[in-house]
Amino acid sequence: MAQQWVAVKWLPNRGKEGAFAFACQAEGRKPWDFYTTVKKAGGRKEEACRIARLCYAKFQAGAADAEVMEYRDSLCRELTAGQPLPRSHKKRPASTAPRQKQAQNADQTTNNLKTETNQPARQQGANHQSPSMTKDSKQRRGGSSKLLRRRPQKCPTCRSPFLNQKSYDKHVAA
Repeated sequence: MAQQWVAVKWLPNRGKEGAFAFACQAEGRKPWDFYTTVKKAGGRKEEACRIARLCYAKFQAGAADAEVMEYRDSLCRELTAGQPLPRSHKKRPASTAPRQKQAQNADQTTNNLKTETNQPARQQGANHQSPSMTKDSKQRRGGSSKLLRRRPQKCPTCRSPFLNQKSYDKHVAA
């Protein structure tokens, strides 16, 4: 059991969430690392470590590498079978759903206008522009604020930004 702990190493920079790995070597092949990622183990670090140790024990017992890979995959499938999918894997609602709601709201609004004025809705609101689209409201909201933001000043010789608003003379003297 102690050999399994020594052989299986934690690799935090492997994949997004890290992985456990151990070195293995078969006859007639170069040595390679056998990985069990935390993501494949359902996002649980402890389970990924257990799976890696079980795979290491299988290799030590003399199993072929393809057999051990299938064993690892079956353990990961069993582990994640009852879990809900993470948010990134869930299907997002169709993009038409908000548009359909907007269309329904617009239909209700036009129906209200028709009943109030007894005129076709097309004629009444044909040239109407919503307040959010007018030029005045864009200026009030600061619509072009990206253009007005000041960029940090840079040194003309080395092009590095001035830190703490140092002037050019203080930057060169430092």
